[in-house]
Amino acid sequence: MPVDAAFATRLPDPREAEVKVHPGYMLRLLDVVSAFQQRDFAPEAQGEFTFALTDEMIPANNATFRVQVSDGTVPMNMRDWS
Repeated sequence: MPVDAAFATRLPDPREAEVKVHPGYMLRLLDVVSAFQQRDFAPEAQGEFTFALTDEMIPANNATFRVQVSDGTVPMNMRDWS
């Protein structure tokens, strides 16, 4: 069977497979910018991404953020791009 074959095709009877979901930790960020600036990234981490946050309980968090990681850190100029 090819390596890229769908996982289900590798099971003797896919209908007998049992799927379990184990959710991870959940939390609410109170200060989004600070949370990313204090997060540990791999020292060689480079790149950027943008995300929009909608928070019905903390309206001050409703924003679009750009996270830029350089040499494993998020510079202090990360800001709300909304």
